[in-house]
Amino acid sequence: MSWIITGEQKNNWTPADIDTALWLDAADGATVFSDAGTTQAVAGTSTVQQWNDKSGNGRHVSQSNSAERPNYANAQIGGKVALDWGASLNSKSLTRDSMSYFPARYYGVAHYKGPNPFTATSGFITHNNSGSGDLILTSNSGTNWAFIPLDGIFLNGSSSSSLVALPAIATPFIFSTNFPVSSTRTNIYIGNDRLIADRGWLGCIGEIIATPTALAQFERQKIEGYLAHKWGLTANLPSDHPYKTAVPVP
Repeated sequence: MSWIITGEQKNNWTPADIDTALWLDAADGATVFSDAGTTQAVAGTSTVQQWNDKSGNGRHVSQSNSAERPNYANAQIGGKVALDWGASLNSKSLTRDSMSYFPARYYGVAHYKGPNPFTATSGFITHNNSGSGDLILTSNSGTNWAFIPLDGIFLNGSSSSSLVALPAIATPFIFSTNFPVSSTRTNIYIGNDRLIADRGWLGCIGEIIATPTALAQFERQKIEGYLAHKWGLTANLPSDHPYKTAVPVP
């Protein structure tokens, strides 16, 4: 006897299945450019001038100064390419002016490669003002992952705090935020603390997703599951995470 399976097979879930305000994906080479959006960057040889937004909102980030561009590097996270800022003090960034949106939540994958303990401030995702929503590393306590307000962050699918940030981000990590944004953002800086000199990110960034509204827990966990399976980080998720072994579907 043979079994006949009818019906359409479900595809895996991606951020395209929800409303996103910003979606930067280094694994999608068609969105990473060595110039102002014409020439695709070549992993291992190119720096990145422009990183295109996949949300459909056209919020691409870029860097006109060639000395302040991250590298497009091979085999950074789960064997995939990522944007690499290096492990030394730098002023690199990718920026968009006149953003004018409310990033209610941020999610993504990155890897910190700087010193332990922290010896300098290293910006990750910041804006033109110091309201809620900025994520930076700071040397205040040597292990501090700072953001405003000082709560509401998830590292590798588990609720976290600044006290455990360093061990959690010293290897490739998944992050989710769960704090509200207090004011409209008009500029966004990827990999730098508000364009302050020598406050560039120390490490690499694989993917960043922002949603314009708050998500329920199950929606946050879908994003974490999507990132974990895509970037080879399922081992990072806690044993009771719903997508520890299962790939999220629509």
